[in-house]
Amino acid sequence: MDRSLIVTTVPKPSDSEILHAENLAKELQADYVKRTSTVRKMQETHGVRKVLVAGERLTLHAGDQKLFFHPSMAVVRVKRMLLGDTDVIVEKSGLARGDSVLDCTLGMGADAIVFSHAVGKEGVVIGIEYNPILVILVREGLKTWRSGVPEVDEAMRRVQVVTGSHLGYMRNLPDRSIDVVYFDPMFRETVKESINFDPIRILSVTDELSVEAIGEAKRIARKSVVLKERMYSGEFQRLGFPQPYQRSSSFTYSVISIQGEESP
Repeated sequence: MDRSLIVTTVPKPSDSEILHAENLAKELQADYVKRTSTVRKMQETHGVRKVLVAGERLTLHAGDQKLFFHPSMAVVRVKRMLLGDTDVIVEKSGLARGDSVLDCTLGMGADAIVFSHAVGKEGVVIGIEYNPILVILVREGLKTWRSGVPEVDEAMRRVQVVTGSHLGYMRNLPDRSIDVVYFDPMFRETVKESINFDPIRILSVTDELSVEAIGEAKRIARKSVVLKERMYSGEFQRLGFPQPYQRSSSFTYSVISIQGEESP
């Protein structure tokens, strides 16, 4: 039982919202509490920091911060692809229509949405996230968010969300069973540009990637293993990735090509 979390509804909930909240509480092994006051008051009364509120938009209140699903830059990236532009991760990874992708660090799912659009309905995108609260926020958001762009919404609906450890999941997969394996670990150093992402740090695993995880990724991948990191973090070298091409942004990508060619 998670005693650090309670699940409730919006004020004046519908019967379906109450049922939704009750089911989420069961899934998270947390207490469902009938909504009787403000979230802040409920935090104080029940001695918890986290309150998951079920309503039209599922929202986690963690202290003074709020976290809810949003596709973020995925909408812009897919729009650009629809206009004929290339996406850097899709291009560098060698991803093609009909491919399979394992996103080992799903987070809020923005990259997974782009992958899903790139591989189309013939492909498969599986996103793994360790924290069950974050899993629920993203899973529910992918099902219900309406971006106004049909192709984005279709891509969101196709993403499969899995709760658990990416290392444990990969260990159970056969050799050469996934086309592209992707890692976007939570950056361990907070920078000014990422301040808006602070709420997600409450739920995210900030441990460094293991060499074993990269080894498993190389075993199961057919095309490539992709890592997103800060240029000078030292992670590319530590994990055996080729030195990436320097980008002007605060992060960059490196690719291990399983097909024999390494490309930064």
